[in-house]
Amino acid sequence: MADYRLELLKLVKEPCNAFCADCGEPDPRWVSWNLGVFLCIRCASFHRQLGTHISKVKSIQLDSWNNEQLKILRCTNNIKSRKFYEGTLPGCFIRPTTDSGLEQFIRAKYEYKKFIKPPEKKQEKPSVICFNADHEQPVHNCQENGWVLFRAVRCHRSLCLDLINFECAEDLASPANTEQLAPSSEDDFKLSICALYADSEKTSRAQCTKWPPTPVPAAHPGTTGQSAYLNQVTQQLAAIKAQQQHQSYKTNIHY
Repeated sequence: MADYRLELLKLVKEPCNAFCADCGEPDPRWVSWNLGVFLCIRCASFHRQLGTHISKVKSIQLDSWNNEQLKILRCTNNIKSRKFYEGTLPGCFIRPTTDSGLEQFIRAKYEYKKFIKPPEKKQEKPSVICFNADHEQPVHNCQENGWVLFRAVRCHRSLCLDLINFECAEDLASPANTEQLAPSSEDDFKLSICALYADSEKTSRAQCTKWPPTPVPAAHPGTTGQSAYLNQVTQQLAAIKAQQQHQSYKTNIHY
């Protein structure tokens, strides 16, 4: 117990604790250990009026201490406490000096938490969809049910194209990648293709349909099952790329 008291005396002498957390008076000798603040005797009496469900007050020298209580005080100090409980107060705030004013301030600060800064809104992360699975299900629980793709319908076209690298499309058909990359069903992958191109510009889509798409060659005789299907999909992607290159060529000639 003596060791705990000595540690408390060291903590209260640190610059971040050498003043009362509420009124600012120097040399505090009381502690609200659950709130992690050092207090003067006057503010400690107001903390007692809040009730132990809000503030648990003890004397540094008169009361006994245990390691669990010290753990809280080691992790915080009066400056950190003010930043949290007085987050919306301006730097020029003048603290009350009268008993009634100080009591109201302490009650508003700790009981009603009127000066705590509201949490910042987190940036929304890109939403994802998992084909052949419940869209409300977390991604990490549905990865085995289908491919996880960014919601390409809502993305810019250039971002959608990054999902499938057409320059490496031929590698998809290699035996090493077939089992890893093959979708769970043909309909699933068709849905992913639709998602990738659903937000294409209407004019580009209309112009592309005028030019006959490249016919899809038949699958290799030696391939079956998912390998044959993956070959077909790879060839479809190559046909789409050829359409885009042709349209880009026509646009450059026009201008």
